[in-house]
Amino acid sequence: MCLHNRAPTAIGGGNDSDRYSKKTETLGLGGWTVIEDFPKKVNWVGCMTINDDLITVGGRTLVNDEIIYLNDVYVLKNQKWFTAGKLKEVTMLNALIHFGDYFFSFSGNISPFAVEKAFGMVLM
Repeated sequence: MCLHNRAPTAIGGGNDSDRYSKKTETLGLGGWTVIEDFPKKVNWVGCMTINDDLITVGGRTLVNDEIIYLNDVYVLKNQKWFTAGKLKEVTMLNALIHFGDYFFSFSGNISPFAVEKAFGMVLM
């Protein structure tokens, strides 16, 4: 979850009944509002906002009942999702920090690749 357009925003699933979802929602005074569906059914993605664009990194998806860990970077720009690139390693449950022309991904799972730096990939 992160802030997007000054509203808490959730991407994907996270509970037992809807573990993997394409749903992207923002929370406002009237409750949750669905915005553009994410390109994949996911959970455990990291997200942040840079220049009013929503950035997601990593997470996991389910393909033929097999859990696939992700290194994808997506951007929601003008209410449309597009692929911005990939990190070198998979990551999930991560925190993201934007600093200058870089963003840093701090993996929330046990991994020998706990921190990764990406340059200019989505900062256009």
